[in-house]
Amino acid sequence: MKQKNNLTVALYERLSHDDEQQGESFSISNYVCENYSKSPVGTVCPTGHRVKGEAVLELVKQTLRDIRAYVDIDEEGFLKEMEKGVEDEHRDEIILAQRKIDSNNKRLGEIESLFCRMYEDNILGKLPDSRYEAL
Repeated sequence: MKQKNNLTVALYERLSHDDEQQGESFSISNYVCENYSKSPVGTVCPTGHRVKGEAVLELVKQTLRDIRAYVDIDEEGFLKEMEKGVEDEHRDEIILAQRKIDSNNKRLGEIESLFCRMYEDNILGKLPDSRYEAL
């Protein structure tokens, strides 16, 4: 049997271990919707609502159990899905970075054009030397 060395298993085991600890009181506060308290109150969310911390923790535990079960059944498939997700995320980041580069290059061209016009205006006498030097 292969040894499982991944974050999901470690989190699952840690959460399971916390459940088994006896003699310690374990309390999680409630999570309150932050949109309800936006000013004026009730404009984003019409009612105040909260989620019990224990319910969130139980959902996380169940999700980790499901992931672990999936990994136990098809570890290679899980790894392929994770790699694909990371690749998609990187591809999106690259696309956004390329768009920003293109936008910055366009702006650089506009600024360069403005500098050329200022120089030409100065040469033609439309822009006084003192104003040209200040710019």
